[in-house]
Amino acid sequence: MATDISQAIRQLSQDKGISEELIFRTIENTLIAAYKRRFGNADNAIVRFNDDKEVSIYAQRKIVDHEGVYDPVAEIDIEEARELLPDAEIGDEILIEVDPRDFDRVAVQSAKQTAHQTIREIQKDSLYSEFKDKVGEIIIG
Repeated sequence: MATDISQAIRQLSQDKGISEELIFRTIENTLIAAYKRRFGNADNAIVRFNDDKEVSIYAQRKIVDHEGVYDPVAEIDIEEARELLPDAEIGDEILIEVDPRDFDRVAVQSAKQTAHQTIREIQKDSLYSEFKDKVGEIIIG
């Protein structure tokens, strides 16, 4: 049984004539933009799609000792890391799932606008590609 998001992606792909790969890339870029807006930096953001086309966003954080957390967006205290992963060691990296519902309204709105703009640009590029070789021809429509 297809999930709601996979059905929406398939429908968008058919309606707009955009490949699913481009839609996935747009979703990824949108989530990263919202993450960056929320946390100020997206260097450690990782977006993953599973087999059911469900999407998750993670923060990759380096495990440091309890006195060494200088950047709470990119680093995590060893004690906190061990609560999530009991065999965690200092220097390891850990993926922590970020709930998109934690993004503020402005970040979500900005990401939504980015997604709409990207989809419009993709449509415009595909339309241009379709008709660029027909310059000078008379087309009945």
